[in-house]
Amino acid sequence: MQTNIEPATGTSFPGSDLHDLKIQFNRMVDLVSHLMPGVMLTDAESKPGTTDPEKWRTEAFTFTFRGKTTSAAAQEKAFTNSTHDVAAEKEAWFVLSVQTDGTTFTITKATDQTIGTKVLPTTPDNEIPVAYFQVITGATGWAATDDEITADGAKIASYEFWDVPSVKKIGNESSEEVVA
Repeated sequence: MQTNIEPATGTSFPGSDLHDLKIQFNRMVDLVSHLMPGVMLTDAESKPGTTDPEKWRTEAFTFTFRGKTTSAAAQEKAFTNSTHDVAAEKEAWFVLSVQTDGTTFTITKATDQTIGTKVLPTTPDNEIPVAYFQVITGATGWAATDDEITADGAKIASYEFWDVPSVKKIGNESSEEVVA
């Protein structure tokens, strides 16, 4: 499996405790990533759509699903009429997930909640989560297919995107994996 490698900020020489810790950490990343059906390898950089501000945009990213590494192109995914609407003065969470092909995306919404109650939606079977989106509505609520993703106070009081963390190993100063 391909995994991103973060460059180290400090030096460590072979045989040092820090060097051995990096090796053990990288081995643990390998083991854990094989236990999960899918993991993100790079960040999706979620945000409101740039072409259409009513959509959910991600930049190009890479993920692995059941041992297959796939790259997904930048895309903007539309919300579904009424299914994704959020009632007035409520909080709702969405998950954007992708299938193994890297081109089929799904937006799933949890039920509207009292503001401050966080209920995450379930990711559909055979898909991995890419990012989460939280909406807190104002006095009029948010019509997902008609209203832009912008905090205007009346429709959306606030919103925030969270990318699923990508799996990274610790490398040396040259971004090469530290191995035994």
